[in-house]
Amino acid sequence: MEEGRLLKNRYRLGECLGAGRTCVVYKGFDTLLEQEVALRIPHQHLWADAGFRQAFRESARRALKMQHPNLVEVYDFGQEEELFFLVEELVRGSTLQSQLAARGNMSIRGFLHFAAEVLDVLDYLHENGWAHGNLNERNIMLLEGSRRLKISDAGFPQEWPPELAEIAEEEKDLEQQEDLLGLGLIFYHALEGKRLEPSLLLEQAGPLPQIEMSEKVPAQVTALVMRSMARSESVRFENPAAMLTEVKSALHREEPRQPAAAGAEEPEVPARRHFLRNKRRIIILAVGLLIVLALVLLWPLSSGWFKQDVEVPNLVGINSQEAAQALEATGLKMSIAGAEFRAGSRVDEVIAQDPAGGKISKLHSTVRVILSKGSLRVPNLSGLSLEDATRAIKAAGFELGSVEKRSLPKYKPNVVVESDPPYGAELDPGQRVNLVVSQP
Repeated sequence: MEEGRLLKNRYRLGECLGAGRTCVVYKGFDTLLEQEVALRIPHQHLWADAGFRQAFRESARRALKMQHPNLVEVYDFGQEEELFFLVEELVRGSTLQSQLAARGNMSIRGFLHFAAEVLDVLDYLHENGWAHGNLNERNIMLLEGSRRLKISDAGFPQEWPPELAEIAEEEKDLEQQEDLLGLGLIFYHALEGKRLEPSLLLEQAGPLPQIEMSEKVPAQVTALVMRSMARSESVRFENPAAMLTEVKSALHREEPRQPAAAGAEEPEVPARRHFLRNKRRIIILAVGLLIVLALVLLWPLSSGWFKQDVEVPNLVGINSQEAAQALEATGLKMSIAGAEFRAGSRVDEVIAQDPAGGKISKLHSTVRVILSKGSLRVPNLSGLSLEDATRAIKAAGFELGSVEKRSLPKYKPNVVVESDPPYGAELDPGQRVNLVVSQP
């Protein structure tokens, strides 16, 4: 493929980043928004098949409607002559497959955080009537410099291991069941550091797979992985939300407990021999120490040491980890009150706080923050019917604004010619998108 080629008079083709079973992925550059993107181009021998072309186009339209902070965002798609291409978010990170190969298995807490993010994505997809269709270690990306992940290829099903298809083939929601079965294999690899062949699941006769896991893995986590790979639908988790609940329960058990109260375990103090022989004096001494300790702890409370006023730092514009560190340095605590989309913001960025920066608050009090889920962008609506464009606008989180009809002989009737704001513009949820539609 010729590097530097301009697609759709907008996307400049760059270096090849890699190739999979169905597509070659290139680095690209969006000359309109002036940002790097990824360009995915199907293999030409597959694109020659009419059935593949139709399925891929339908998957691309569906992917444009998906909005989740842990999904690789699909921005646009198009075709120039014989070349079809998909425009996606460029993710900087490495695949779960390469990370497990280089670093082995995950820690228990690390695994549970990882599992919670993956299940949150599957829950979003399944609740909206979709499925990933090809969840594996190659399309789970671990982001550089953070404990976050992105999942790609959602809605672009490829070849599925025949063993898993055989287990799920007689059940409803085939692709959704395959998502959960595939996830069990991924979970096993993440915890054990080795792959489990799908064929082993077909050999299991009982309700749960009889597969050994390390003794270091808690029983609750082992049971979670075994249930996710069970042959019987009645034993497996009903949906990602049910599995996510179990993961959060296990995570709560694994979170470090608060340190023991001061004085709960006091170091042994050497005593003189006559103290050991005189229990009465030891008891009196112990009582005296307890009285002194109580005075030390209670007197500062009465003199206002724990009611000191501090200035709340401004947290807006920094990420949640930086915000927590800034508050801790000031003697304050942070509580995440929610998350929402906000134009011009980055994922995990603080977009609001209470009390506001510069206000005076009590030492050790809590500052509530709202984090950003990222920006919502106007989808590509050109060429869609008014009905389809309206659905796409609502799926992206916006409202349909005015509809101007123009007589444009070069266009098919009742198709969108342009939008205002244009494709790619960042808006807040609920804002209106105006359309220009052709008419005979």
